[in-house]
Amino acid sequence: MEKKETNHDYNKGKQAYDSQNYEEAVDYFEDAVKATPNKYAYFYLGQALGKLKRHEQAIEALNKTFDMLDKDKEPRDHAVVLQCLAEQHRRLDSFAKAKEEIELAWSICSKAFEGRDLTHWKYELDKDRSDIKDAEAYAETHRFDRYFKQAEEMERRRSYREAIDVYSKCLAERPSLQAYFRRGRCYFFLQQHKEALADHTKCSECPQTGIQQEKDTLTECEFYQGLCCAELGEFKQAATLLRKVAERRTDTRLVSPVQREAARYYSMVVRRMEA
Repeated sequence: MEKKETNHDYNKGKQAYDSQNYEEAVDYFEDAVKATPNKYAYFYLGQALGKLKRHEQAIEALNKTFDMLDKDKEPRDHAVVLQCLAEQHRRLDSFAKAKEEIELAWSICSKAFEGRDLTHWKYELDKDRSDIKDAEAYAETHRFDRYFKQAEEMERRRSYREAIDVYSKCLAERPSLQAYFRRGRCYFFLQQHKEALADHTKCSECPQTGIQQEKDTLTECEFYQGLCCAELGEFKQAATLLRKVAERRTDTRLVSPVQREAARYYSMVVRRMEA
């Protein structure tokens, strides 16, 4: 889509966009649509937002362009906007929506330009279809890793409920020692001790390779199991688990911080039992 505009902000935005200064372009295009809403400013606003990976906002701007188009008189622009929307939905892993938009673009082109050479459009849309297919396959393979990174970030921000939801998505993909451990820890921090205990108990049932990191995580799982049992009033089981962690031998023969904490909580639980 291309259009010469007299609007100062639009022209400045287009210059910034063409120079790949996308942040500046967004500012100008936003001022342009506030002054005089028009499909071209919304289109380039959407494109600039997409370049900045602000895909939801890009879709919102492109949809406004789409709504302003005369579908009968501007079929080419109609199809171009659909292509751009498909690209943004692909970036968000909304593959079904992206496919729908590409097929609609082809339907518009084939009807509007019937009898003309559509080789270019067919090439462009076939490439879009291929890109969507490749992205879908990649996302399928790497979905667990992406969910796990998202959940880790939420946990670091102490957004435990949100982290639990995303760790649950990880576990829907496949059983994972780390995902069960971390989701259980989030439950513990929210004082949902039954749920935390269930997750930390499941850790030992997950596939393992025997590496040291897994052994350390399993030790932490048993530590949290002990804490959960204490919080639930199961002091005998808590004492057994905490003592097991505190007295566990390590390859380095050094007492880890988790073992020191386990020994401290074990003493507290024993005193509670004797009281």
